Amino acid sequence: LTAAAVAQSGGMLYLTGTKNLTSPTQGLAWRSMELDKLGDGIAARALAQGHPDLVVIELLPRAGTRFDPERGYLWWHIVGALALRGVPVLDVSVATIKKFAAGRGNAPKSAMIEATVRRLPQFETGGDDNLCDAVWACAIGMDMLGHPLVELPKTHRDALAKLVLPDGIRR
Repeated sequence: LTAAAVAQSGGMLYLTGTKNLTSPTQGLAWRSMELDKLGDGIAARALAQGHPDLVVIELLPRAGTRFDPERGYLWWHIVGALALRGVPVLDVSVATIKKFAAGRGNAPKSAMIEATVRRLPQFETGGDDNLCDAVWACAIGMDMLGHPLVELPKTHRDALAKLVLPDGIRR
C-alpha cells in the first residue's frame, strides 16, 4: 500500500502510497481514513486526463492467497469510485501482466523493468517495478481497445486470449 501506480497511455505516470497503513500500532480510524484518501487519490489520478475508456487494475488475490484486508478494502474502494463515475474496469492477474510484458507469467521484477525500458521507453519509470507493472497494465488496456502501444510476439499476446472486456466496451 506504499506503492500504488497509475499509468496513462499518453505517458503520464504516478506513484502514490501511505506508509504504516498495515501497522497495528496505528489506530483503526486513522488507517480507515488513510485508505479512503489513498483510494480517492488513485481514482482521481485515473480520471486526471478525462473520462477513460477503460481502467485496467491488478486482480485482487482470491481465496487461498495471502493478502491483507487493507489491500482488499483499497481495491474495492478504487473499483467502486470508478464504477460510480461510469468508468469500465478490467481486472487482470499479475501473471497475465507479466506474460504480456515479458513472455512468461512468473517473470521477475528485473525482467519487467527490462521489458519496459526496451519496448515502452516513452514511459520514464526510473526502474521502479511498480511503475513498470502499471505501464504494462496500461498497455494491455490499450491493446484490448484496439490501440496497441507496442508490437509484441505472439507468445506475449497470447496472454490476452482469456481476457473479456466489460459490458458495453468493444475492441
